Amino acid sequence: MNFKRNFKKLKYEALYLFILLIRKITCALPRKVSLSIYSNLGKLAFNVFKKERAITIKNLSFVYGDSKSEEEILALAKNSWINLSKSIMEFIRYKNIKDLKDLDEYVEVKGAHYLTQAQNYGKGVLALTSHLGPFEMCLYYIAMKGYNIASTGSPLKHPKLQELMVENRSRNGASFFDRKKASIRIIRQLKAGNFMGVLIDQDSNKMQNTFIDFFGKKCATPSGPALMVLKTGAVVLPIHCYRTENDKLVIEVEKPRVFKPTGDLESDIQEVTQEMHNYTEKMIRRFPDQWVWMHDRWKTRPLNIERKLEAKAS
Repeated sequence: MNFKRNFKKLKYEALYLFILLIRKITCALPRKVSLSIYSNLGKLAFNVFKKERAITIKNLSFVYGDSKSEEEILALAKNSWINLSKSIMEFIRYKNIKDLKDLDEYVEVKGAHYLTQAQNYGKGVLALTSHLGPFEMCLYYIAMKGYNIASTGSPLKHPKLQELMVENRSRNGASFFDRKKASIRIIRQLKAGNFMGVLIDQDSNKMQNTFIDFFGKKCATPSGPALMVLKTGAVVLPIHCYRTENDKLVIEVEKPRVFKPTGDLESDIQEVTQEMHNYTEKMIRRFPDQWVWMHDRWKTRPLNIERKLEAKAS
C-alpha cells in the first residue's frame, strides 16, 4: 500500500512540475507561435484519444447527421479538438494578462454595457457561460472590469495542482469556491449583489438535476443554478467567448434575463434551466466547432436516475 501511495504521489509531483514547465514555455512564446503549436497538439490528440474521438463523432452525428455529410462531421470533430487545445493555451497564458490593455490586441467585447445593467438590478448576477471557446476569458474580463465575481469547481486530488488551478482562476480579483462547500457562499455572493459565474452544459449524474431538451434530446442538467436564481432573485446574464477565423477572441454579453417565480417551484426550475440551456444551444449552433463535443453530454438517461433512486430506497 505504501508503495502504491508513494508512486501516486510521485506521479502527481511529476505532473505538477511538467505543467509548470509547459506554462513557463507557453507564456514565454509569442501568442501566434503558441497557437500554431497547440493547434498541432489538438490534431495529435484527436488521433490519439480514440474513445473520446468516437464520442465526438457520435455526438456530432446525432445533432448534424441529417444536414451534414460524414466528411463535414469529421472535419467539425477534428476542429473541435484543435479549438479545445487552443483554448487550453489561452487559459495557460492568462498569467500574462495584467490589465485590460493586455487584451486590446486580440480581444473584442460586445455588449459590455449589459454588465452594469445586470448589476443595477441589485439582486446579484448569474453570469451564464458554457464550455465553448476560451470560456474562462469571460470570468477574467468581468473581474478586470472591477466587478466582484466568483466561480466554483471540484477540487483536484493533488494539493499543488489544486493550488495551481485556483491561482489561475483567481487572477485579477476573481474568487474561487470549492463546489462541495459552495452553496452558502454562492447565496451570499448573489445577495450581496455580486456576480457568480456558472456553467451548466455538462452531464451531472452526481448532482441534483433536471432533464431538459438539448439539441432535441433529453440531458441531465444541474438544477442548482436555477434554484439560486429563483431563491435570490438574481438575474441571468448570458456571456460567451468565441474565436474568430484569424484567432481573435470575441466576448459577447447578452441582455440580462429576469425570471419571476410562479409558486410552482418544480415547474419554475424546469423552465429556468431550459431557458439557460437554450442560450447555450444557440451559441453552439453559431460556432459548432468550438464546443466540447468529446464530452458525453447525453450519458445520463432518465431511466438511470430512476434506477438509482429505487436502489437507495430498497
